[in-house]
Amino acid sequence: MTAHKTAHKTAHKNPSCVRVVAVRRRSEFRLGFLPLAYALGVLGVAAFSHINIGVRHILPVYTGFSLVAGAAAVHLWRIPAEKRWTRYVLAAAILWFGGTSLAADPDYLPYFNGLAGSHPERILVDSDFDWGQDTNRLGARLRELGAREVSFQPFTAGDFQHFHGFPPLREINPAAPSYGWNAVGVTTWKERRLNLGDRYPELDPLWPDLYEPTEEVGKSIYLWYFPPPGSSLPPPRRR
Repeated sequence: MTAHKTAHKTAHKNPSCVRVVAVRRRSEFRLGFLPLAYALGVLGVAAFSHINIGVRHILPVYTGFSLVAGAAAVHLWRIPAEKRWTRYVLAAAILWFGGTSLAADPDYLPYFNGLAGSHPERILVDSDFDWGQDTNRLGARLRELGAREVSFQPFTAGDFQHFHGFPPLREINPAAPSYGWNAVGVTTWKERRLNLGDRYPELDPLWPDLYEPTEEVGKSIYLWYFPPPGSSLPPPRRR
């Protein structure tokens, strides 16, 4: 006789056992709810904060959500055999999660999720997306292109020619693109407005909003090429 059948007979003969099992199940539910309550508590406090410089201030919520997800996975796996389809759902979810993580390699910082689409910079930038991580890639790409100079507003100060192999830098013109190569990081573009900030609100949209980039460098820098003076600019296509 299995332990399950023994416990069932004992519970049938002794109703108090049924109450103990019920209390235990309620206790497990309450304890399982704690990680979720913890995560929601962090989010609740952050929602009323005036600090808004990235997800770093709510990173602990992932601990709570991970515990809840792990408990849910164990529960789905333990469901009786007649509902075995739940295991297939669980396996598909794990494969999807692992697959998206592998597909994001090596761009883990700017990865959001499938719902963010192909332009997650329209949702969040700054440390959530762009932390200057593609600077080396931009330097390498400019060398491949044989660029002799580039208009670029760096995310941070530094010796870009010496440490990242950049050609001579020109300052970005917020009002109009410069001829030749122009590189713009999404934080400098979307948040800092090409370092205009709140000044000159009449400059809206900015020129990166109007022209399709020539190519994307990594996930956080766009690169444009405009012909020399006297040549016609391509027609605006972005908004």
